[in-house]
Amino acid sequence: MEFRVLGPVEVYDANGAPVDLGGPRQRTVLARLLVAGGRIVSVDALIEDVYGEAPPVSALATVQSYVSHLRRAIEPDRPARGRPRVLVGRPPGYALVVANVDAARFTDLVQRAEFLPPRQALAAVEEALGLWRGSPYEEFCDAPWALTEVSRLRELRLVAVERRAQALLDLGRPQAVIADLEAETEADPLRERLWYLLALALYRTGRRNDALALLRRVKALLADRVGLDPCPELRALESEILLQAQSRSDDASEARVPLRAAVPAVRGREGSLGELVALTGSVARGGVGFAAVSGEPGIGKTFLLEALDAWCVDAGHVVVWGRCHDTQGTPALWPWVQVLGALEQRCAPPDRSVLAGLLDDEMPTGSGGAALLRRNQGIAQWLVAAARVRPLVVVLDDLQWADAASLELLRDVVVLVGGMAERVPLSVVAAFRDPLPVRGGVPVDELLVRLAGYDLVRVRLQGLGVEVVAQIAEEMGVRIDDEVVARLTDRTGGNPFFVRESVRLLAQGRPLETVPDAVAELVRQRLAVLAPQVGEVLGVAAVIGRDFDPAVVAEVVGSESGGTTVYDLLDRGAQAGLLVPHGGQMAFVHDLVREALIAGLPPLGKAVIHREVMSALSSRPGADVAVIAHHAVEAGPAAY
Repeated sequence: MEFRVLGPVEVYDANGAPVDLGGPRQRTVLARLLVAGGRIVSVDALIEDVYGEAPPVSALATVQSYVSHLRRAIEPDRPARGRPRVLVGRPPGYALVVANVDAARFTDLVQRAEFLPPRQALAAVEEALGLWRGSPYEEFCDAPWALTEVSRLRELRLVAVERRAQALLDLGRPQAVIADLEAETEADPLRERLWYLLALALYRTGRRNDALALLRRVKALLADRVGLDPCPELRALESEILLQAQSRSDDASEARVPLRAAVPAVRGREGSLGELVALTGSVARGGVGFAAVSGEPGIGKTFLLEALDAWCVDAGHVVVWGRCHDTQGTPALWPWVQVLGALEQRCAPPDRSVLAGLLDDEMPTGSGGAALLRRNQGIAQWLVAAARVRPLVVVLDDLQWADAASLELLRDVVVLVGGMAERVPLSVVAAFRDPLPVRGGVPVDELLVRLAGYDLVRVRLQGLGVEVVAQIAEEMGVRIDDEVVARLTDRTGGNPFFVRESVRLLAQGRPLETVPDAVAELVRQRLAVLAPQVGEVLGVAAVIGRDFDPAVVAEVVGSESGGTTVYDLLDRGAQAGLLVPHGGQMAFVHDLVREALIAGLPPLGKAVIHREVMSALSSRPGADVAVIAHHAVEAGPAAY
């Protein structure tokens, strides 16, 4: 089945024939599930989205009938009582597990075009724009539940238009750009990038006066509509045209356009890599930029930095790394020792005397704030001198383990370079765990607050989607069906490390429910830095379920454990990234985390916890009898 949402919502079977999707409300159910992108939509949410605030008494039964009709329509070959594989039921609702959706294809093409040579980028964005048939989710585009996705797709279409124009300019075909961009700027007059590309196309076709007139018109429009001056890119183009610079002639793609990097595959991270590439591109025109990449352990922060490194090197930038370590005896300023040591191989420092102890074993001269300021100014001036020759990118990985002196130096370097009159292409990209380890969290948090005014770019990595998880499994030589892919994605939260470890077990014939040793070890490491009582409380919560009521945990453990309230201990678990708030309760961030905790409980101790949970739930009005019975069965003889 092929699902189309870039226009009216339509479904086509394998023969290209349209599928009857039923009436408006039944179509609403399908569209709502498509918007969710494979995530579960609760029955309550479906009822509200179909009927609004006043659903009829029969709403639940009617929605269930819509689901049944849709299953027959989009899974016509499923046996009468066969298990659904596309529109699947999972508490507390339903999920649509499909890969052949035009919006997903469109997104993939546009994001990949960012990293392709001009000719291939042009082919990709033209294929993407060819999928566009009108307003996304046409009949539902004004529905509250569709607004975010519709806005995302519309924004992505404008990005595709801009990348098509840039590719044509890079290929020396400016005339082909003008007509399209004239229509686009008319429809979206406040999007400055479109005006820039149109003015550039006019200039490259020899229409210098038209380009200048256009830029003056944009300046007046922005002043009238929003009271702002044009962006630096537009101002720089106007100055360059006035100076009759030769740099933007038809062969500019050879002289000025950065090479598209042959970066490693970054499936599911194209947007994040694009943000970092855009940062290095913007500072390449002058200035200092700082990016902070964050995410839980195993989410792919270092992999993303390595992909950025490959792109920057291919584009002619200099990249120097500093890695922080969580080991005893690591010298102060260790990441900066690595950065400056690598930089020295390319560019000698202007004043080596102020860098004693960083490039050699000599003791620093002087003490106190004045000496530190001279040293930090010397480092800032050195970075600026290096960036004058070639754009410079400083990469700092695992910043959560950095010592306070390293963080203070990072802050001072960004502030000092940012305050210089000379603008140079210098980027600093740092990665750290989120949430931060308790002992290292405050300095990094304070640093980000201090640097927020220096073009700070925050890149927060989330779990991968079902499509990318399926691709990872296929690359590892393991073929699994859509249902297993969905379960794997849900269990691991899309964490790439967790996904690969779980797929490795599947390849060995182990069941999906097996907890990988590496994942269990990671959980143990995260618990080891916390108080023992945290592990005890989390073990009780794990027995209750992935989602749990903290009050039940408190009743089972007692109001306090080791002199600390249960709620404080659960908060520490959340700070360590093991728990998240969820619908007024709390939940484990992944099923694997919960199962790793359960696997560490002794059998009798686990049975006793089941018994205590059974007792606590039995005294609560409205408690689910089936859940109580489950704990009774698991408790075994300990329940009696």
